[in-house]
Amino acid sequence: MDDFENLTRAHAAVVQARRQLELLTPLVADLDAYDQTTETMAKLTARQALLGLFFAERAQEIFGSQLRALSTEIDRVDTDIETVGRQLTDFRDDEHRLKAEIAGHGGDRLAVIAAEIERLHKEQPARRNRLREFNQLLNGAGLEAVTSATQFSATRDQVAARDTELRQQQDEAQTQLTAAHVELQKVEADGRSVNDELRSLQTRRTNLPAVSLELRAALCADLRLDPDDLPFAGELIQVRPESADWEGAAERVLHNFALSLLVPNVSYEQVSSWINERHLAARLVYYRVPPTSVAAPAPNRPGGLPLLLDHLEIKPDTPLRAWLQSELGRRANHACVDTMAEFRYSAKALTRAGQIKDRERHEKDDRSRIDDRRRYVLGWTNEAKIEALIDHAAELQRRISGAEMLRKLREKETAAVAESLRALAGLAGYSTWEELDWERLVNEIAALEDERRRILAASDRLSALNAELDRVVAAIAEHDRRRNGLLTDRGALDNQRQAAQRELRRAETTLATNADRALPESERDAVGGLLAAHGEGPLTDGTGLVRAEQAVREVIARQQQKLQESQNRLRVRTVKAMTEFRHRYPAETAEMDDSVEAGGDYRELHRRVADDDLPRFEREFKDYLNQNTIRDIAGFSAKLHAQERDIRERIETINASLEGIDYNDGRYIRLIAGSSPNTDVRQFRADLRACTDNIVSTDRSDQYSEQKFLQVKALIDRFRGREGLADADRNWTHRVTDVRQWFVFSASERWRDDDCEYEHYSDSAGKSGGQKEKLAYTILAASLAYQFKLDWGSGKSKAFRFVVIDEAFSRGSEASTRYALSLFTRLGLQLLIVTPLQKIRVIEPHVSSVGFVDNPNGSYSRLQSLSITEFRQRLNSTGPGVSAAAPGPAA
Repeated sequence: MDDFENLTRAHAAVVQARRQLELLTPLVADLDAYDQTTETMAKLTARQALLGLFFAERAQEIFGSQLRALSTEIDRVDTDIETVGRQLTDFRDDEHRLKAEIAGHGGDRLAVIAAEIERLHKEQPARRNRLREFNQLLNGAGLEAVTSATQFSATRDQVAARDTELRQQQDEAQTQLTAAHVELQKVEADGRSVNDELRSLQTRRTNLPAVSLELRAALCADLRLDPDDLPFAGELIQVRPESADWEGAAERVLHNFALSLLVPNVSYEQVSSWINERHLAARLVYYRVPPTSVAAPAPNRPGGLPLLLDHLEIKPDTPLRAWLQSELGRRANHACVDTMAEFRYSAKALTRAGQIKDRERHEKDDRSRIDDRRRYVLGWTNEAKIEALIDHAAELQRRISGAEMLRKLREKETAAVAESLRALAGLAGYSTWEELDWERLVNEIAALEDERRRILAASDRLSALNAELDRVVAAIAEHDRRRNGLLTDRGALDNQRQAAQRELRRAETTLATNADRALPESERDAVGGLLAAHGEGPLTDGTGLVRAEQAVREVIARQQQKLQESQNRLRVRTVKAMTEFRHRYPAETAEMDDSVEAGGDYRELHRRVADDDLPRFEREFKDYLNQNTIRDIAGFSAKLHAQERDIRERIETINASLEGIDYNDGRYIRLIAGSSPNTDVRQFRADLRACTDNIVSTDRSDQYSEQKFLQVKALIDRFRGREGLADADRNWTHRVTDVRQWFVFSASERWRDDDCEYEHYSDSAGKSGGQKEKLAYTILAASLAYQFKLDWGSGKSKAFRFVVIDEAFSRGSEASTRYALSLFTRLGLQLLIVTPLQKIRVIEPHVSSVGFVDNPNGSYSRLQSLSITEFRQRLNSTGPGVSAAAPGPAA
């Protein structure tokens, strides 16, 4: 075991070193990545500083050329603007002349008509839309659509009446909705109550309400009492099964008493104080039960009628039985009557319908049905009450579904009324028919069009003037559009020139500031590569130059941002890994910090663990494993397998004896030692085999060593007993190391002629009495031979062979007895057989001497030792019993 402890410590050192490497390897990789991002960041910062020179050189060339081209273009546009302006002035003069001449020929009225027609065309769709919306509101309010002023006026009275009607419908719908909500809440509350009661009933056997049981549970928990010592009366009383038709009536008489708590005298002081000191929020009746109770006098039975207490029974095992009998003698002494004549005649009586009479007082409480088992509280079984509650729960579920459907219907009705009221309120925004009458506008437009046609038809000169005016107005619009376009172009060119001047000045300033610096060719190539990567061709204009510079700077900025984010993530991850490592291994990191600046210390620790510690620990672990532990396990396995071989050899020895005896005519018995199907045994043998497989292999890899160690450790941990599983592991150890548990024994009856199996016996189920008897003798003889390690056929043996069999063969058949004796003789057993005289004839051939026992006068017994010859001579005078010894060395 010391060797295994050394091996365990060596393995722990290897595991720790590997875990350190598992933590340090990604940490060092992150440190290297952090250094690489820092170096790349510095290169990008330097490149960004040189970008200005690259683009300043291009800008000086491009914008200088652009400014010269812009100046030429601006001069051309200025000339065009001046020309178009002179032409526009001439056309405006012609327009003023033509308008004056048209006005002199009636043109003023035409202008008025055109303006009015335009106004009416704009107003027409607005009125059409307002009329459509008005009719939609009428439809939503349940009123007819309107198409005339008369219908519009009549709508006013209809709206007032409809409003009153809808208000009444809204009140009624809201009232019905509220009622539906209340009904649904009530039914759902009943459902929850029934479900709670069902869950409570399924955890217990009694019919009492859950509130009573919860109150008792709280009392018993506080006072540390057993709830069985504080029963409710109802838990101890029930109606007899044959009196089921009186069950409802009994519940009405004894309901309140059944809910009473019975407190034995020994607990009375504690219970009464506890109840007095608390607000119970419920009604509780309890009785002090004295240690002894006076028997109740025999009840009066008027007219020989049965009493209610005759239909009741008290729980048999309750210590309160005497007290309950006395109480029921007073409380349940009602005569159970079948007719109202008997009811009126008896002083105390009870009908099946639940009417109770106590002298002059009569009572019948029909607030609930007498057959409603949901309210029953008597009895110590609750299956019937559970069934009643389940039926009631199903009914409640149907009522809940109906109430939910009704609630949804009422909600729809309420919403419909509210929508109609909103539509009715929207009608107030329409005060006159004129704002809706779009057809009137159509008629007015048609009249104005007729008037304009008449005026135009009356004057040919006016038509010519209007045509000329239209041409001039079109020319003015065209020249005005051209001039505006030229002015826009002029403004754009001016903006381009100003922008080019700014970019040129910026480039010149940059070049002047960096006059002493030269742009390396490598940087020119790098920037060119970035431009090509983003689809930028040769830089020939200012817009492309600015866009290209912005694109390149954005690329570098994104690269810097990504590097910064990566660097931040690496810093956070590295510091977190350092903190975790220092927390796990404080001794190794006592002089180290949690920062990337301390990366050199962690790199050195990683090198030391990887190159020095881990190889040394692995060599020690392999030495301990290969030199000691695996060899010990192999020796242990060899010892168990030697015991297995010994068992198989002894079974073969027994089979050699059995083969010489006929089990039946022409057949003999062979014992079969099969492998046990027990999962623990099979797994243990597999685990043991895995530990010792390839122990001479040349493979000595780390994986092989680790695997062997874990296999061995798992077995040894169970042999020692794991924490919390010591008893289970102890039983497991006894089971798997007892080699006898590795086998399942059976018997095979076989033919001598061809050695084929006739029948296989794994047990005696389904066998006849004779078969069972012969099989039992075979198993007994085999067990003795196995236990005494008999070596059949050996000339000399020191094995113990003496066996005493009492009442032997007293009930067995003669054939079975002969088979057993032949089997015992062949196995070389020395027998002392005690048996009645009726079996002596069968035993006699196997006996060398007889101990004859008799008792002639009944006062004492006599024992006589006789040889078998003497016994045969005196056989006729034998007594009640005889003992016989089989031949053997001690006979």
